[in-house]
Amino acid sequence: MTKSCVVSRVQFCVNLHEFLKTKRRILKIAKKSAPTNNWNDTIKHNYEKFGEDFTIEEFHGSIWSGVHLFRKTESTLIFLAKKNRAPINNSTSNLPEEFLVKSSLTESSSSLHHEKEVLSNLGPFVNLVDCYGDEITISKSGEKVYNVFFEYCSGSSLRDHIRKFGPNGLQEHEVRKYTRDIVHGLYYMHCNGRYIHGDIKSRNILLSHGMAKLASFGLARKLTAEVICEEEISGSGPYASPELAREGYLGWPADIWALGCVVLEMFTGKSAWSFGDAHRYLMDCNNEKIPEIPKNISREGRDFIKKCLIRSPYKRRPSWLLIKHPFVCQ
Repeated sequence: MTKSCVVSRVQFCVNLHEFLKTKRRILKIAKKSAPTNNWNDTIKHNYEKFGEDFTIEEFHGSIWSGVHLFRKTESTLIFLAKKNRAPINNSTSNLPEEFLVKSSLTESSSSLHHEKEVLSNLGPFVNLVDCYGDEITISKSGEKVYNVFFEYCSGSSLRDHIRKFGPNGLQEHEVRKYTRDIVHGLYYMHCNGRYIHGDIKSRNILLSHGMAKLASFGLARKLTAEVICEEEISGSGPYASPELAREGYLGWPADIWALGCVVLEMFTGKSAWSFGDAHRYLMDCNNEKIPEIPKNISREGRDFIKKCLIRSPYKRRPSWLLIKHPFVCQ
């Protein structure tokens, strides 16, 4: 191959890379410029589809019924359910007495289908919430509803647990324990399941009997050399890695950056930084600033956080090394 051919090929690769980055920026600007439905209007619309006299009792399946509504998003209702009679087939025989149900109208259930598929591919693991299956039901207004059954973690989310302790944060022994659980969950996803979680934050980590479990796999992607994330990331801005915020590139290092933010949040009782600060510092390619790490944290804790919050994704420590770190081993 001649020198001119080599130069031409290198130039083509560089131009292609720049084109993809430019295309990504255009897509993000177009998304932010496009008019969006008001959140409350969307919820109201979904409720109207379920019927104006919506009640939790409307949600029931072959052997289960809804008990208490926990949360509602733009397209999903999340509530506590219980078994009300003996299973009629093998697909529902593994349901516990109480479990969590996520329900969406079938025409807006693609994310829920994806979450079910991811957990089915990953299989059961102690630091991931269990998925017990799915079922399609019919609402009173005749709409098809897609329901997925998840493990009910009675300890609520890590975010709620942190808020109970206020600005002082959690005790270090507790931070170590939850961090160990999260790292094991990520290690299993990255190394065994070959998946990126894509949305690690304290709200998506649930507590059950003193154990932390990863949840909410709607943004999970198969682990490849590089994944271009087409999802809007503004909802998790304070946890977004520099490469994800700037260029939309999602890989396992993005999970590790978010892990560092969660550990810092456990120690301090507040987000690693506000969304405004995150956006300003992460979008600056020449800025090496990371969230401030308090000096009263142990040497092992400070070192663990620093190894997660390395701005370059190529230097950030992977889960298969963090799992051996003294902070989670001692």
